[in-house]
Amino acid sequence: MSQVRDQGSVLLLALLLTLLIVAIGVAVLWLSRADFQRSVPRESPRAALFAVEAGIERARTVLAASDEWSVLLGGPRQGGCGARSLREGDDPAGRGNVLCDPRRPGVRLWRVPVIEQQRGGGKARARLSYTVHVRNDPLEASLERAGPFRDGDRRLVLLIEAIADRGARPTAVEVVVSAPPLPAPFRSYRQQGLNAAGNNAWRR
Repeated sequence: MSQVRDQGSVLLLALLLTLLIVAIGVAVLWLSRADFQRSVPRESPRAALFAVEAGIERARTVLAASDEWSVLLGGPRQGGCGARSLREGDDPAGRGNVLCDPRRPGVRLWRVPVIEQQRGGGKARARLSYTVHVRNDPLEASLERAGPFRDGDRRLVLLIEAIADRGARPTAVEVVVSAPPLPAPFRSYRQQGLNAAGNNAWRR
């Protein structure tokens, strides 16, 4: 009889010990998951700022290669670079149309993936993306002779939106970019007469 009682108490003790180990495991998993969730929001904005910086550099390259910035602005019912209609992401009345590359037809800076190299030499993956919107600067856009879709002072506003993870809120940075005006065509004088009394005429 005492042997049966000893076996029952050993079984009960083993069961309690198993429950304790399971409870400790569940608690450790729950705490590690909570730590991971807290660390993701800290990393996402930082990674999004890297994507914003990549968008700014790409936009600077496009603007430096373009002589006519009005082409990039598009119109109230058309996208930039001669597009006949608005495309996904274009917002001429608000953020501006999506910046396009006039040298490469059809290439727009819309949800451009940013490749991120994994630590330890793992596979590269694109979990970052950016979009670049362009619009005329407010001062020139308010003038009748210029308007929101005609750039004359080589000054534009870029809005770069970057998303670090799916479902994360976008990080947006707005910058004003400007460039020196294009040089006027060179003009010089030439003498048309045989002596100093001759006419002066413009020569390009």
